[in-house]
Amino acid sequence: MMRRLLFVCTAAWLAGVCLMAQAPPAIEYYRLVPGFLPEHKNEQGMAVGTGFASPNPWGAYTAYLMATNARGQRTWRIENYLPQGNTAQGSTMYLLEGSERALLVDTAQNTPEEMGKNDLKTVVRHLLGHNNDGSVKSNPLDFVVAISHGHGDHTGKNSQMNDRTIYFPDLDWPRNAGPNYVPIKEGGGPSEHGSGTAVGEIALGGRTIKAIDLAGHTPGSLGFLDTENNMVLTSDAIGSGLVWAHFGSIARYAESVRHLQAVLKPLDNPAILPGHFYQISMGARGKPPVNGKPLDKQYVDDQLAVAEGVLSGKIVGVPYAAGARKVMVAKVGSAEMTYDPASLGAAGSPETR
Repeated sequence: MMRRLLFVCTAAWLAGVCLMAQAPPAIEYYRLVPGFLPEHKNEQGMAVGTGFASPNPWGAYTAYLMATNARGQRTWRIENYLPQGNTAQGSTMYLLEGSERALLVDTAQNTPEEMGKNDLKTVVRHLLGHNNDGSVKSNPLDFVVAISHGHGDHTGKNSQMNDRTIYFPDLDWPRNAGPNYVPIKEGGGPSEHGSGTAVGEIALGGRTIKAIDLAGHTPGSLGFLDTENNMVLTSDAIGSGLVWAHFGSIARYAESVRHLQAVLKPLDNPAILPGHFYQISMGARGKPPVNGKPLDKQYVDDQLAVAEGVLSGKIVGVPYAAGARKVMVAKVGSAEMTYDPASLGAAGSPETR
């Protein structure tokens, strides 16, 4: 590594400037932030009760510090739990810090909370307002919001964010969009929403996050690419082990996965960050050979293999419980995919929002 850095610096010096290349930060998926509680799960990987073994001062939330890069910019994973009987449904958000502002990706579920004490905005401000050791940080950054797709378990706290910009997927545009909503899609460009122009990236100051179109789970599903920090936030676009692709065309979904493969090709073992992180170790993924490891390029390859197998007829799934729809589920390697046999190559009918 040092030899590579020396080469880069020497080549730049010959041009009159010495630039030090910066390696992306190591990812620590389970480094709990001081003051937050660990999740409480059963043997199947589902959160038990409220999601926590004891009363949680942060209500429905907990947080993990995943990375701090060479500029001191941090990335957090924030978990939100909604009790459902004896277990709790988890939704994952990510908070990305730049030098000028931060970006919260998704607002999770509509869980009960006490404003000013354990609401989402207070959680985010606490993270940005403290150093890694838990001490108070002077002059913390403010934040904006980006949404990965239009489902309610990822937009549940949007109403809290009416005092800041919300970047919302152009093709998942909600009926109740406020004046603070800005359309976003890969590459930006003309839009029928907002001011008439969609953005394609979000600049945070020394850190730029690019939107990646990944339609399938919803028409406007997005990924958020952070090349310098070697990570892509995919939310539900390719699932968290199992993707719900039965809302639309599997042919369109396969195109999205091929596109994601191309985006990831230059990256060396990037962190692929899904919208329900707890699911990476559930079911068959929790057993050998996967053993619950985080998503990787192999998972993306497996998602494409299952989609192409279903399209070619070489793979036929088994029935999957999904309401009144006739839905099947198929598996290849580390990945599973639901699909509607009547919507393999057609546009399909988007889920009612």
